Amino acid sequence: MQNKSVINGETSIPTIPQFLTQKEAAKILCKQPRWLERKRWEGGGPTFRYIGRTPVYELKELLAWIDEQPVLKNTA
Repeated sequence: MQNKSVINGETSIPTIPQFLTQKEAAKILCKQPRWLERKRWEGGGPTFRYIGRTPVYELKELLAWIDEQPVLKNTA
């Protein structure tokens, strides 16, 4: 039987996070997968976690990281 909670008389189903592989996340960022590898040990990249030995990126967190990046009008 599934574990469901009831809030205000309505059944609440927990949301399941969508995880992306390094290759999928890199494609969204228009970067090479090696860029994400470097950012994992260098720092400054999107948040990630390991499932076993595989690094994964949660789509919601990846999109939030993109929104946190500065918007530039020129390169000066």
